[in-house]
Amino acid sequence: MPRFRRSAKMTSAVSLASMSDIAFLLIIFFLTASVFVIKDGLRLMLPAKGKTMIVKKPEDVCTVVLRDDATLLLNERPVDVAELTTTLKGKGLTAESLVLLRVEKKARYQDAVTVIEGIKRAGLQKISIKMTE
Repeated sequence: MPRFRRSAKMTSAVSLASMSDIAFLLIIFFLTASVFVIKDGLRLMLPAKGKTMIVKKPEDVCTVVLRDDATLLLNERPVDVAELTTTLKGKGLTAESLVLLRVEKKARYQDAVTVIEGIKRAGLQKISIKMTE
């Protein structure tokens, strides 16, 4: 009976050297093919560079203070956030009136945005924002 010689076992191996290249190309492809969502932020008009500073009288400026605990002061008097718009409309301010918003350093961002939206709903467009300690 003839004996057959067994040949050495063949092993199959896959080279993993190009896997990082393929992963990099896939990342690039999906970054370029994806659609980025751009959310509308606060629309603020910033002063132009080199523009002269306008000085207003203190009685022409309405001051709103946003504290760390989300309480509001309107010209040194406490006011509720929900009543801010109606209170500002009741003061007889015009669109040209200036509102100074002083935000304390540890106040929440969402609270500041809510106050700014309330000021804008009152028809006031000129808002100056200042961070305080």
